[in-house]
Amino acid sequence: MRSIWAGALAGLSGWLVAAASADEVQWRPAASAPGAAKVPAVTLGRPVATLGRPVAVPVAPVTLDRPAVGDTGLQRVSFQAPLVRLQSAEGKSAAPMPSSLTAEPIGPPLHSGSMFAVGAPVEADASYRTGMATEPLPGGGPVSSTPFTMGEASAVEYGEEGFEDDGHHWLHGFYGKADNLLWWIKGTSTPVLATTGPAVPGGGTLGQPGTSVLFGGSNVHLNEFNGGRFTLGYWCDDCKTKGIEFTYFFIGQRTNVFSANSGQFPVITRPFFNLNRGVEDVEITASPGQANGVLTISNSHRLWGAETNFRCNYCSGCWYRVDLLAGFRFLELTDDLNITERISFVPGATVQPAGTQVLVSDRFGTRNQFYGGQVGTNIEMRHGRWTLDLLSKVALGSTHQVVNIQGDQTIKTPTGNVTTFQGGLLALPSNSGRFTRDRFSVVPEWGATIGYNVTDQLRLTVGYSFIYWSDVVRPSDQIDRGLNVQQIPNGPGGPTLVGPNRPISPFRSTDFWAQGLNFGIDYKY
Repeated sequence: MRSIWAGALAGLSGWLVAAASADEVQWRPAASAPGAAKVPAVTLGRPVATLGRPVAVPVAPVTLDRPAVGDTGLQRVSFQAPLVRLQSAEGKSAAPMPSSLTAEPIGPPLHSGSMFAVGAPVEADASYRTGMATEPLPGGGPVSSTPFTMGEASAVEYGEEGFEDDGHHWLHGFYGKADNLLWWIKGTSTPVLATTGPAVPGGGTLGQPGTSVLFGGSNVHLNEFNGGRFTLGYWCDDCKTKGIEFTYFFIGQRTNVFSANSGQFPVITRPFFNLNRGVEDVEITASPGQANGVLTISNSHRLWGAETNFRCNYCSGCWYRVDLLAGFRFLELTDDLNITERISFVPGATVQPAGTQVLVSDRFGTRNQFYGGQVGTNIEMRHGRWTLDLLSKVALGSTHQVVNIQGDQTIKTPTGNVTTFQGGLLALPSNSGRFTRDRFSVVPEWGATIGYNVTDQLRLTVGYSFIYWSDVVRPSDQIDRGLNVQQIPNGPGGPTLVGPNRPISPFRSTDFWAQGLNFGIDYKY
């Protein structure tokens, strides 16, 4: 028996060796049943693009057909569990993995602001869009009818494009600035309005010995003004190349007051030039043996303005940005100069009975309103958190000038009778009224601001601003010292005016400037 089995095994071994070395022997697939559909040798399904993150995609079962060995007719084997092909960020295929596992994110987001967040993590409970693949697979493979997923993150922050829904979507593109102003404005050149001197006839008259000036005769310097400036702007595009902004500023009204009474100065006089006699003369407010009195001079100023500008980015780089400005500008300057005398005549007075009280008032007011178009540039330079802004603008337009002059006297006798007259001392019927005109004007502005970015949205600033106005009217320039004394109520002369019809409203113009420091805060959404 052993010899028989040994002989059989040796023969079978020789036959297998001979079959394996034969050139004409080849592998063949097992015969298929009649009418069966022919399938590809290997089907792995179509790779699915994952947009930078792995996405689980169910595919049809994968079928592997192995060739038959000889005539033994090996059977077809099918792997029924679905397989998943993963695409990495580098485009290389990863090893198959069960579709039930959750894919991990690959790499940081490559773009912010699109509908799909590339590389964003996929939550286990994220919602999905579903659809059907209808295009043919590469190489003519079968079309998959299995639903596929195009994942979308449940909540994504998209930065500048403003796709987030955090309650501030409508504020995207807005920015605001607020500055506290500490400014000074140009003073006024005021004629001599008050004097004092010895208690002698003609005391206090300009040019007389012992006369000194109490108010006027030189430029009146004004103290600092506090105010505010507010800017609201909006960028019309996401790249912030075109925008529009509105700016409003003001400096609060400030009033400077001078007052002198007979307790401080026994002699208080108001000088003027007497055209009827051709000499310097005075009106007495207080003088020993004649009257006691108080002289008050107040001067108030107010400046404000508004402008609307379109901004367009001209050029920009890593550390700088240049914007062009074009728009409309409005400015208003209001000044008032009031002179008031309160005179009480004493026993022995030669002008009025003792006990008579006289109130004399002169009021000079001016208003300037500028309307014009303007152009300019704003240069911003950055270094780390620090910024430097250089502003330059010039506006061309018209200034509407208004001059108001009014004067009156009120006399109250010891018996209580009250009489009112038109005209004070410097404001008389010949120059009282409202006068207007328009003048071409130029209004340039320069500014420099240093800022520090506390955050990406918040910046603290300190800067300097200078505004020049070429043509304005100021109240002290509208005073005419030459008087025809016949116009003064209760003054010398008869009812018929003899001599020049003065004072007049000279309508003198001058220039104006405002400058100062700005302390502010900028915020952008």
